[in-house]
Amino acid sequence: MNMEPGAERTTIEIKNLLRNLDPQKSTGHKDRKARLKHFRFYMSGESSGNSERITTPEYYDDDLPMLFLGSDDNPKMYGLLSACGTPSTEHDHMLKRSARTAMSVLKFLVLEFRDMVDGRPLNPEGEMNSFAIALCSCTKEQLKPMNLELHVSSVEEADSKRGGARDDACEIIFLLGTKHLDPFGEKPDPLLLEDLLPSSTARKAFWDWLKGRPNETEFRDAQNAAKNKPTIEDLAQTEEKDKKVDEPRNEMGIKINMGDDAPRVWTESELSAM
Repeated sequence: MNMEPGAERTTIEIKNLLRNLDPQKSTGHKDRKARLKHFRFYMSGESSGNSERITTPEYYDDDLPMLFLGSDDNPKMYGLLSACGTPSTEHDHMLKRSARTAMSVLKFLVLEFRDMVDGRPLNPEGEMNSFAIALCSCTKEQLKPMNLELHVSSVEEADSKRGGARDDACEIIFLLGTKHLDPFGEKPDPLLLEDLLPSSTARKAFWDWLKGRPNETEFRDAQNAAKNKPTIEDLAQTEEKDKKVDEPRNEMGIKINMGDDAPRVWTESELSAM
């Protein structure tokens, strides 16, 4: 939703959230989790108090990259993707306690959120919302801070406070592996699973999660298409070959200069007839 009254309130909510997600600041994990849950509650529209006629808050599409990636401006703001993957400073290969909550909020925004007015959805069910489009327009490098491997590879148990949100992370991986877009958000450009999960252990964990699900074939088809996608080098070589095919040549294969002042190039048959 663009440039609607009230969107400024959402901008303020986003900035308030991001300013307090940075673990280097004095905020503890309980405060970070509380702020993440507050933002989810705010975006759900349930704060209006009418659960049957929900109206979700308006927002500027231009604020969504800031929400996911943060900002280096003063004051610096920690992005939601970084909050999803903030590693623990005391435990190897584990996450901050608030990372699981951050991943849950991310999944809600990109896969469950729908713009609503008086309980009426504004976009068709199954269509990517603005949050999903913004996430799927991020580059591979911009997505790395999520640390998806730590979420997928961890054992999600009730007493594992520093474990990842495995199911939520796998849902995000499925989205990026089937619906990822170019940086302009215009053309499909699915990411390879290897780009999202470099380690074989994490990839196996994802395949185990996906096995037997109704959309397994969709993911496999998208991955096969991505693997067969021509590279930039392939496209450049094809373009060069096309140029050469279009160049006029004589019977001896010599390029013919078609300029007005170009010297005449005689063919072999023309020379023999002289």
